[in-house]
Amino acid sequence: MEKARQLTQSRRETHGPFEIHANTKVALQAAFRINSRRGLKAVQRVGLDMIFEKISRIAVGDPDFIDHWEDISGYSQLVADWLREEQNERADV
Repeated sequence: MEKARQLTQSRRETHGPFEIHANTKVALQAAFRINSRRGLKAVQRVGLDMIFEKISRIAVGDPDFIDHWEDISGYSQLVADWLREEQNERADV
């Protein structure tokens, strides 16, 4: 139990208070869904969801925590790679 408490305290320093982080992430998701005009595939939705996760951690937690920034580029790259593969498969048909 003490180890879990230490972990959550450490995360609070880099990710911000959980409730505020959660509210920020939900607001980002809602704003995107309200304004999105095209349907997204699961990979795109999850990629954006993870990016919103990182953005909310930057907004609420430590904006100097490098992992947040690197993770955003990583999730973007995963989606871009998937899209490229999808397009290549369609071109091969």
